[in-house]
Parts: sequence; structure tokens; C-alpha cells
Amino acid sequence: MATISSNPDGSLSTSTFSGIIAWYDCDNDEIINGETSTTFIPSANGNYAVILTELGSQCSDTSDCFLVDYVSFIGADPFNQEISIEPNPTTGDFEIVVSSVYDALVFEIIDATGKVVQKVSADGNATTKVRLIGEPGIYMIRAITEFGWYMERIVKQ
Repeated sequence: MATISSNPDGSLSTSTFSGIIAWYDCDNDEIINGETSTTFIPSANGNYAVILTELGSQCSDTSDCFLVDYVSFIGADPFNQEISIEPNPTTGDFEIVVSSVYDALVFEIIDATGKVVQKVSADGNATTKVRLIGEPGIYMIRAITEFGWYMERIVKQ
């Protein structure tokens, strides 16, 4: 049976499955392009499901829709949309630009499984250069300050 659980990092996950996995946006009635891992990091509030299809079969199982209502809180503060990632997509090297300087600002890079694969300190700078070490794919950048945190998606080609 297809089920979804939420993780402390804000991602959703389904059990290990050897078939085809597709994440589904219930509100827009569409499969989310490129989201085929057991873990999915939503970038917007909404209702999401996972569809599991057995290999070599037409048999599929779809989970119940799972409400995500915390993403707008993540992006509302502390940055007020004052953060940008350039270039995005990237081949590996990119800059994170924050229009304000924070005393304690750390960036965590999270892979599609929800694992933190890198941590970078901004050291009081408005622009932080980063080299993404990892395979091509979709990652999330979590910016953490003493006031809260914000997540932004980045694609490595």
C-alpha cells in the first residue's frame, strides 16, 4: 500500500520500492516532473500523493493526498524573498546572494533523499560562493539564521 510520511526536514517520503515512483500534485491534478525518488521536497503548500507502479505490470497504487501547509511559513521570514541563487540551474559552481547581512547564516544543501550533503557558512557576507559536490539532480538549499530558515530549490546539471 502506498503511504506518505513527513520528515523533520520538511520532506515527504514513501517506503522503499523497487518499481516506478511518481509524486503527484493533487491540487493541480498532475504528476510532478522529475520527482521519482522515495523522498520528495515540496516547494509550495498543497496536497501531494505518491504513485507506486510495479515493474513489468500495469498495477499501480496511489496514496491518499497529504496536506503540506508549512512551506509558506518557511519562505515568509526571515528573508522576505531577499535571497537568490545564481546561476540556477548550475553545473556546480553558484552564488547565494542575500540582500541583508546576518551575524549567523548557514546554508545546508539537501539531496533528493532529504540528507544534508554540504554545509556552508556565509561568515557575514551578502554573497557566498558555493561548489555543489554531488551528482546532477535536484537539491534544496536551506538558509538558516538566528531568526528562522528558508528553503530554495537548485538544479545541478
